[in-house]
Parts: sequence; structure tokens; C-alpha cells
Amino acid sequence: YWPNGYLDFKRTNIKFEFIFDADHNILDDSNLYPKDKVCLEKLLKEISGKSRLVVCASKSMLDWFKENGAKKTFRLRNGIDLSRFAVRKQNKPERFTVVYCGILSNWVDYDLLKRVVERNPDIDFVIIGKPFLNNNYRELGDYSNVYLWGEKSADEVAELLPGFHAGLGFYIKDPFLDGDSMKIYEYLAAGLPVVCTRYHSSLQEDFNGLLFLGESFSEFNKNLQDIKAGKLYLDKERVDAFLENATWEKRIS
Repeated sequence: YWPNGYLDFKRTNIKFEFIFDADHNILDDSNLYPKDKVCLEKLLKEISGKSRLVVCASKSMLDWFKENGAKKTFRLRNGIDLSRFAVRKQNKPERFTVVYCGILSNWVDYDLLKRVVERNPDIDFVIIGKPFLNNNYRELGDYSNVYLWGEKSADEVAELLPGFHAGLGFYIKDPFLDGDSMKIYEYLAAGLPVVCTRYHSSLQEDFNGLLFLGESFSEFNKNLQDIKAGKLYLDKERVDAFLENATWEKRIS
């Protein structure tokens, strides 16, 4: 799993065949320092030539592996353990409260996040996650309707998410982000409508049209306001059917 996992395997000198999991497009990741890209590309070409199979959630990363000697590739998408969300908390706060849950890294559109916060003083925004190579999140602490909860464990996230009115995705639009966001699965499993940027072209297809996507600030903000007003809501039957086919058991069967 990931380049470091391959390097650990290589150091053992074991001559077994191996499957490499790249997770997402790690080569074009905006969190990667430019000086490190040359070395990483060289290592990934080595992995591509030696692995029995390369799996990844990212279509663009799999295309790169195909072009660089991979014998076989497979798109292994993220999945969900529904047992974590078997009991959905029902007591939501009276004030409309939404959540962004995820790493606070360079793939977050902080300008959009701040504009949405500023335009909606009647909505509380809870941010769950730790920073990674980016400190822009600190500016969010200046807003009275923003609450920075920091990093939470997986169990805490599963317990907390059902207590919100909507889940948000503020990802930048970039070809390298054409994989799966685990948090979107978790939002849906927690029963939350999801307002998200259209950060890659297959997003609506990947999630069976269940997300409320915004190409611009106005679209994003309107989706959020329409959910608050009860004009947009989850189709729970369609969500449940989607999630049943997105369990880890289904992914590996």
C-alpha cells in the first residue's frame, strides 16, 4: 500500500508476487512537493513493471500505470462498513448545523468555504479534521458560526455525523482528485444530504446522482439553502440501495 509499503516489502528481499494499491492519484497530488515528484515517478515506474496487479480508486492514476508498464490494473473504489452507522442519532440541534469532515490539506477550496460561511450567518459550520501541509484553516476560527473540532477517531466520526443536517465537500476541481472521498460515503451512511463541489467529471455518475453538486459558489450556496428550506432532501431508498452495493463485502466479491 502506497510507495512506502512497497519500499518496506522490497527491503525484505522476499520474491513473492505482489499487488500494489495506489489509493488515489499520488503522482499529481497537490500536497506533493515538486522536488519529490521526479523521485516518486521513477519509483512508481519500477512498481508498475514489477507488480502483478495495480489497484486504485483514481481513473487518471490507473491510466498512468497502464501507460507505464503495468501488467494489469483494476479500479478498486472506496467502500463503507454500514455496521458503524447502524444506530443513527436523531436529535439534531435546533439551529441548522452542517459539517465538513476530512483532512485540511491543499485539496480544500478554502476561498469557497469562507464565502459560504460568510453568506450564511444563520448556519453553524463544524469542521472535523486535522491540518496537513496547509494552515489556511486557521482563518476559519475568526467566524462566530464556525467550530473547529479537530481530529476525531473513526468511531467518534460515526457517532457524530448523524447529528448534523448536511455534509459538505469543499474539494478543489483538479484531475488528480478523480477518486473516491470516503467521507461522502460516511455522510450518506449517516443519513445526511451532501452538498459538494463537482471536483471531477465522474462524481455524479460514481454516486448514482445522489449528491447536490455546485459548479460555482452560487450553485453550491443555493443547494445548501434549499436543503435548509426543505426543498432538497435525500431519497433514502436510493441511498440505501447505493450503500448496500458499496459495502466492502461487495467491493471484494
